[in-house]
Amino acid sequence: MLLNKLTQQLGHPRHSFTGWLVKTVLENINETLEGNAAKLVQIQPDNTVLEVGFGPGLGLQKAIHYLTESKGILYGLDYSEYIHNVASKRLQEQIASGKTKLLLGSVEKIPLPDSSVDRVFHCNCYYYWPDLKTCSAELHRVMKPDCSSSHKEQLWEDEDDDNDDEWTPNAMLAEGSSTSNDDEELQDEL
Repeated sequence: MLLNKLTQQLGHPRHSFTGWLVKTVLENINETLEGNAAKLVQIQPDNTVLEVGFGPGLGLQKAIHYLTESKGILYGLDYSEYIHNVASKRLQEQIASGKTKLLLGSVEKIPLPDSSVDRVFHCNCYYYWPDLKTCSAELHRVMKPDCSSSHKEQLWEDEDDDNDDEWTPNAMLAEGSSTSNDDEELQDEL
């Protein structure tokens, strides 16, 4: 029963004991993963960057260090109100400065204009997207033509790992869609 609750919380953490437990686990095991994803996407100082499914904000904390020019801005999108509040507290200084903006919403309908993002990254979240094709198309909509994107899905890995997974929205769209949350079935499609 607890395992089922934890699994549900991974996809949409809520303000509860199991939501807190998931947040704590993510904070303790995902820092390297999130840092690698931010590094892999090769953020430039003046980029507009989007992290989808930002969780407790670890990837956002890493990514903001690359945005050293005044024009650079970091967006985070997550649909969990609880996790949005957690990350808002963690990043309150960056939010107050205007360098970081956290968006509460779904990857199915990203509240950003067309062709507005230079870099996109996400970690361990596409398993929970309701429709992979629709969500990939929406990411493609907000990405500039020369946008770079990265997704990471392993829980643990070394910072020096050179076997990083890169993908493009066109390749993802060509693969078809998935409405399943079954990890093995999704891996077979990809």
